[in-house]
Amino acid sequence: EWVCFNMRPVSIVEDEGLQNILSFLGYPGETGAPMRKTINKKIEEAKQKCLEKLKATFERLRGQFFSKYMSCTMDGWTSQAKEAFITVTLHFIDEYWDLCSCPLGVKFWPDKHDAKGLANGAVALLLESDATTQDIYAATHDSCRAQVNCVEEMGLKGQRCADHSGDLAVTDAITGLP
Repeated sequence: EWVCFNMRPVSIVEDEGLQNILSFLGYPGETGAPMRKTINKKIEEAKQKCLEKLKATFERLRGQFFSKYMSCTMDGWTSQAKEAFITVTLHFIDEYWDLCSCPLGVKFWPDKHDAKGLANGAVALLLESDATTQDIYAATHDSCRAQVNCVEEMGLKGQRCADHSGDLAVTDAITGLP
């Protein structure tokens, strides 16, 4: 849980300091910390449990007023290592009028990082949760042309993220200073 909730890299379990602390505390095992493979397995199991719960929620809400107005936020980026990623988070109000936000995941996306590639990646994340573009009313995204075109490619109403637009304006202003 600590690795997931605090967004630590899985490789942290190989950190010598963490292993020493866990050994001192009497954590079972030769190294004092679970192996990376064990952590990855537990994360995947937790993801599957969450997806099953989300699928059951969608099944329960599908066809009701609530399911007609789901929205999503999405983002795509390229790492410093030139690897592309996409993420989608669904937002909806359930039958108890609770606002629910469900991150569907961050997906490595080796395809081209253009509108069609981003749309394919976003749809792949949606399908893992049994959601489709027909379930989504609108999407909030950053202001880059690929994201704008991605939302159009998916047939969704789009809204550019105000924070991202503000960040771009400030960055432009700062880089233009002498």
